[in-house]
Amino acid sequence: MKLFLSLFLILTLHITSVPTARAETCRSAAQVTGDIYKKWGEVIIATGCVTGVTISSGGVALPATINCINKADKYAEAVEDMVKWFNVMANNGRWTIGPRRIEFGNTQTGSLVSTASRVFIAPAPVDKDSVTFKVKKLDGKAKAQIIICKVTEKGEFINLYEGEFDKGDDNTGQEITKTVTGVKGYLVQIRIDADSVIKKFEYQLRVTK
Repeated sequence: MKLFLSLFLILTLHITSVPTARAETCRSAAQVTGDIYKKWGEVIIATGCVTGVTISSGGVALPATINCINKADKYAEAVEDMVKWFNVMANNGRWTIGPRRIEFGNTQTGSLVSTASRVFIAPAPVDKDSVTFKVKKLDGKAKAQIIICKVTEKGEFINLYEGEFDKGDDNTGQEITKTVTGVKGYLVQIRIDADSVIKKFEYQLRVTK
């Protein structure tokens, strides 16, 4: 009996010590991933990137997205349509105060004041297995947290990386670079959180695949 209890305690401790996904840190106040996946399903059907598939409340299933990705020309056409739609939603749609589009290969800048946060998200599921994020601190004294996630068509948020910039201005120019893998066919996003009541955090973001 004592042996059984000892084994039970060891097993329990092992299970409780296994790290779990911190999905809550991926989400933001204005989450739009469901809208993106639903529109993505509509677009890849309309462009002929896939046929014979149905759109559920969460969009199309992952295999349909992968099939579209494998058709490079059609995928590029679908992404172009998604970028146009995303811009409309962000500029004068219901996402006006919401996430910004990741502009792959371009440098994007921003500034956070107080305890604000900014989310950048891909306008469509990515066609590569790995994506590299580079965040550079330009100015400010606020502490900032960097959170990179992928989002499935089922609405699951999977935390891929967390890092931070310490408070103060002696780390101006510091860069955090992280390559995440296993993201082909999924949406990727990066969230930048400031952690100060009155101080700011100015940054530069570049995402490549």
